[in-house]
Amino acid sequence: MSSTNNSSSFLAVVDTENANTVGYTVNEKIAIGILLTIVTLATIAGNLLVITALLIFRTLRRNISNCLILNLAAADFLVGVLLLPPVVINEIEGHWYFGSAFCKILKSLDICLTEVSVWGMVLLSLDKYLYITFPLSYREIVTRRRMMIAVLICWVLEAIKSFYPIMAGIAEDPDQKNRTLQSGGCLPVIVNYELVLTSIVLTFLIPLILLLFFNCRIWMIVREHSRRIDNNNTTVHHHGNPHPHTYGFSKADIKAFKGTLLLIVTFLVMWLPFWTILVADRLFGVSIPPVLYHTFNWMTYCNSCVNPLLYSFNKSLRGACRKLLSCDCAYNPVDT
Repeated sequence: MSSTNNSSSFLAVVDTENANTVGYTVNEKIAIGILLTIVTLATIAGNLLVITALLIFRTLRRNISNCLILNLAAADFLVGVLLLPPVVINEIEGHWYFGSAFCKILKSLDICLTEVSVWGMVLLSLDKYLYITFPLSYREIVTRRRMMIAVLICWVLEAIKSFYPIMAGIAEDPDQKNRTLQSGGCLPVIVNYELVLTSIVLTFLIPLILLLFFNCRIWMIVREHSRRIDNNNTTVHHHGNPHPHTYGFSKADIKAFKGTLLLIVTFLVMWLPFWTILVADRLFGVSIPPVLYHTFNWMTYCNSCVNPLLYSFNKSLRGACRKLLSCDCAYNPVDT
């Protein structure tokens, strides 16, 4: 299959002439196939369980912040259902069997779901930041309507930004058309430098700055209130001081904040290596070994598998999932 029969993504671009040349022995293929199949099935099952719980139980639906968890779980579920199965086959066989059209769709979908997850994390961090910083006016600032509009805008803009450049062919760079793909792969060859740079800024640098800012502030406030709770001040009452940090948070609130911080930290740990090699390759011309590319790329996919485990810090959601697994759909969890 020639390079003209493959897609031209402007995101996943590292050592494109050799990125698909990682060869495996038969035993390695079996082991890797089993491992990646487990990751795929766990991603689908875990996120489907979270989505079902959030949709079935009324108390969970009443919590506006859970809309953002539902958004992340939906994106991760689509990764498991639509993205991972063909990617697993391509990873093991080292050959793309599904044609150039589906390759373009797959790469567009990969970028779309990636960026929806990134900005979903930003929205989740912003929500927690507003709740912990402006507790008295939080419910006036953050409404269900505004949150749903923000999520919808995120999906629409990322779908346009991801699918249009690839499907329309404008992601191609005429100056690099002499570069070719290793036969049979579904990896990008021709990339538009301007689009790569734009994506790095919009999907990596800006979200990273926002995530660090929001979560550093959240951590500082959580640490302050945790210290007060440890001193047997389980709540700190508001005495007319306009400073929002004097507002009381329960132990459950503190635990929920820490759970969100763990979710964000895990996301950064699993995504930063991939974005680092992307920046190194695209902006500084560093040659990335194929094995390193494949490893870091699969770390990003594994994040979709790990997220449902991290949602367990939400006590109500954890209880709802347990009841679903025991087929007790009459359970009506109380938010704590």
